[in-house]
Amino acid sequence: MLTLRQLEYFTALAQEQHFGRAAQHCHVSQPTLSHQIQLLEERLGTTLIERDRSGLRLTPTGESVLEKARNMLQLRDDIEQAATQEQTDPMATTLTLGVIPTIAPYWLPELLPMVQQAYPQLKLKLYENQTADLLDKLQHGQLDAAILALPIEHDQKLRTTALYEEPFAVTMAPNHPLASSKVIALEDIDPQELLLLEEGHCLRDHALEACKIAQGTALNANVRASSLETLKHLVKAGMGITLLPQKAIDEHDTSLTTRPLTGEACRIIGLIWRTTDPRQHVFRNLEKALKS
Repeated sequence: MLTLRQLEYFTALAQEQHFGRAAQHCHVSQPTLSHQIQLLEERLGTTLIERDRSGLRLTPTGESVLEKARNMLQLRDDIEQAATQEQTDPMATTLTLGVIPTIAPYWLPELLPMVQQAYPQLKLKLYENQTADLLDKLQHGQLDAAILALPIEHDQKLRTTALYEEPFAVTMAPNHPLASSKVIALEDIDPQELLLLEEGHCLRDHALEACKIAQGTALNANVRASSLETLKHLVKAGMGITLLPQKAIDEHDTSLTTRPLTGEACRIIGLIWRTTDPRQHVFRNLEKALKS
């Protein structure tokens, strides 16, 4: 079987152009180096080195193999360096982080600079999708962690921790009858006027729960929005009212009016990761950074 050691001997020989000097460079005897080069050629089924009395030179195949051998050895060095760096700085790792769409555009612009400042060596790769997809990818190792709304059903291999509570507010056009109220009671909301995201978005379920509206209740059947921004534009057009989480509210947008709900209408945002991932300290530190 081809080995990295054989490639190391081969690249040393190509560099030194001499078996004795190459063996000395690799801290082995010349017969050992020569034997391993011979095994490499036999394994590849081709001649890599042309030998004559004037010295040695690489064959055209040898030149091609040399380039790839150097790349493989460099990759080996990179792997060793990455492992060493992670031991020195536990946060020097890469996390693929999933985020639900009702959080990503409103929170990530603040989140990323904060985390980068706290842990410069931590690299975050972001993936945005609905909760069900994030959980599936997390369980199958395609994601390392996810930020989503709690509670959720999950097995014991996943761990969740709450980060913060985010209140809901009723959002409507400025000329809507409810806009004259400073606070809106749940009983003031007409379910048939309520515009929500399409099914599959956890925010839809949380909004129904916040308004004490049962699943299956007749809502505005003409709207199946896939984003909060679409909901905002529909509300501006006078098609109804909606519930928005606090982060999604633009206080400078005068074309919409928002009012708080009575009671404790909110959702809980949390972080979730696998308990089997050996980087538990990384997730704990990420949790602290996000809570701050």
